[in-house]
Amino acid sequence: MSFVFAGYFPKRIVPVPVELNAPHVREVWSVSNHISHGPPDGWIEHWVHNELWLFDTPELARSVLPSAESASYTVVAYRLWTQHFVDGKPDAVTYSKLTAAPCGDFTSIGFDVVSSDVGAPFECSPLSCNYGARTIACNEFCLFSDLDAALLGAKEFSGGSWEPGTYRVVEVLRKEPV
Repeated sequence: MSFVFAGYFPKRIVPVPVELNAPHVREVWSVSNHISHGPPDGWIEHWVHNELWLFDTPELARSVLPSAESASYTVVAYRLWTQHFVDGKPDAVTYSKLTAAPCGDFTSIGFDVVSSDVGAPFECSPLSCNYGARTIACNEFCLFSDLDAALLGAKEFSGGSWEPGTYRVVEVLRKEPV
C-alpha cells in the first residue's frame, strides 16, 4: 500500500480548545471541519475542487476565500492512504481521477483518521471531534505521529464504537515557513 496525493484545502487552524482537555495538543490540524474550519459556505459553488472536495493547487484553494479573510487561512496539503477501513478491516481503494500535484515546500506534520459516511469525503476526526486526543497518543497538532499508529486508529475507529462510516488515513502536510 502507499499514499496518493489528494490536493490542498484552506483551513483556519486554531489553538486547542479548552474542552478538548488534551494538554499535549497545541493546535488542531484535523482534516474535519469540526474545530479548525474550512472556508465559509459557498466555496463549493466555484466548482474548482476535485472529486474529494480538495483543490489541485494552492492557488485554487486560495481562490475560493473571501479576500478580506484570506490571511486568516492556511493552505494544507493532503495525501491519502490507498486503503480505507470498514468494520475494522482494510480494503483497497483507488483514486483514479485525482490530478493534484504535490508542491515541494510542504512537509508532513502527522496523520489524521477521518470518517466518511454521508457523502462528503471527510467528516469526523475522532481525535478532535470526539475528543479522542484525551486518551489516544497524538502529537501537538492533534494528529497521529506515525503511519502505524494511524492505521491502528483507523481499524479501531471503523470497528463501530466511534462515528459510523468508512475511515480513511490522511497524511497532513503544511508549507514550510520561509
